[in-house]
Amino acid sequence: MKNRILAIILVLTATVVTISAQTYTVYSVIGDAKLIQGKKAVPLEPRKQLSAQNRLIIDAESAITLLDEKRSKMYSFSIEGTYSVKDLVAKAGNKAKFVSRQYMSYLVKQLFSKGSSQMVHPNTYMQVTATSYRSSTNDSMLLSRIAQELPLEFGYTAEQQLCRSDNKLSSDLQVRFELISCDTGYELGNDVKANTSCYVRVHNDTDEALYVNVLDIDDEGGKYLVLPVDEAATCSHLLVPPLSTVSFKSEPFIFTDDQMRETFILVATQDPVDFSILMNPISGGETDEALYVNVLDIDDEGGKYLVLPVDEAATCSHLLVPPLSTVSFKSEPFIFTDDQMRETFILVATQDPVDFSILMNPISGGKGRVMKSGLYRKAYQIRE
Repeated sequence: MKNRILAIILVLTATVVTISAQTYTVYSVIGDAKLIQGKKAVPLEPRKQLSAQNRLIIDAESAITLLDEKRSKMYSFSIEGTYSVKDLVAKAGNKAKFVSRQYMSYLVKQLFSKGSSQMVHPNTYMQVTATSYRSSTNDSMLLSRIAQELPLEFGYTAEQQLCRSDNKLSSDLQVRFELISCDTGYELGNDVKANTSCYVRVHNDTDEALYVNVLDIDDEGGKYLVLPVDEAATCSHLLVPPLSTVSFKSEPFIFTDDQMRETFILVATQDPVDFSILMNPISGGETDEALYVNVLDIDDEGGKYLVLPVDEAATCSHLLVPPLSTVSFKSEPFIFTDDQMRETFILVATQDPVDFSILMNPISGGKGRVMKSGLYRKAYQIRE
């Protein structure tokens, strides 16, 4: 009887240990990384579940990112050598990226969706469906942020301004890149022979993981995204760990035989964006999309009034103005009072529906997040 009781206790103890074991999900792999299984080393792939005891081999200029669903953390590593997952997590220290539980659930769901494994080189903005965790507003904010760095000069597009060497690009994030020859492994010079094959090597000199892509603009205004975009816009394969150098050897490309100048712009962001929006004309002002609008009236005494009414469900459907259009709200007239005072009217427009009644609260700045971007430029002349 005693032996039987002891056996039951041992089984229960073993079960508890198994259930509580820490697991990690492989979010992305850039370059070469392997999982040691017995005496073999097999390629590490996204979606793989790992334990803290699993041992990994990370090659030079390669990177992996792991998700810790239990603690809502994201770990990115680019440390050459052989390590256990436990040791890698310990080395990450305070560089781990915290995310909300809801956002973590979204990341995992998107990672296992069909679209996350389908890579494309888009020639137009894919307009991936926005969610509460990845707003399309971030996409347009990226274009606006880039446009802010360019001087306003009649007769030049933003793309042409980006390519002009006399226009200095400032960057919020310290990033840089080189194009590396697939044949020699060395960095390309400014003069490149036609049909040269190469890949991108990115340096992230910040202390946080960044999402990156490279936009190629030729003399004729043609644009090409060097790194493919996944159809779910998770950008997991474009995440470069902090303070690291990563080579995208799996995404080589070839210079054409056209004798022209090509300019490459490295774009880096803190949050995932649908980089295919870079295929749209870069603009910080006018828009070719429908917008939600309202008008705030503020008098000299600080009194405020929303000119257009808000529906209680805040759908804003009656406030949606089509792209490139002029709309009159004749069904919502109002009257100026008989008070002799000055009134100021502010038109507010957003890409996504909002509860405009929040404008009746005191307007305060400082807590809102401003999108940061990293920009770095290199130009190459193709010759015979």
